[in-house]
Amino acid sequence: MRGRVVPLTDGEGGILGEALLLNTFFRRLLGLSFRRETTGAVLLVPCNSIHTFFMRFPIDAYFLSPDGEVLREVTGLVPGRVVPPVPGARMVLEVPSGRGETFRGRRRIVPRL
Repeated sequence: MRGRVVPLTDGEGGILGEALLLNTFFRRLLGLSFRRETTGAVLLVPCNSIHTFFMRFPIDAYFLSPDGEVLREVTGLVPGRVVPPVPGARMVLEVPSGRGETFRGRRRIVPRL
């Protein structure tokens, strides 16, 4: 998948990683669906709910406020599930399950958009 890659910070200048920005309706709709497992993260903007229909692997999802506060963390989300809207969320960071150790338990994940 092509697109713009954005750095992810801890909000205090430290770099946590990077993610592929998915910021159009079609790109958000597809997300990681139909893809073989990947090592990279994707950032869906705007977004406050997700599904894992047509995915081939479990994911970890981090629902973020506009300023990067982690509002909800969902780990080990298997294919065929839905996470309903998270109040206040503006973005969702999706990472293949088990590959997002850097993000797990964080209070802030701030993308440099």
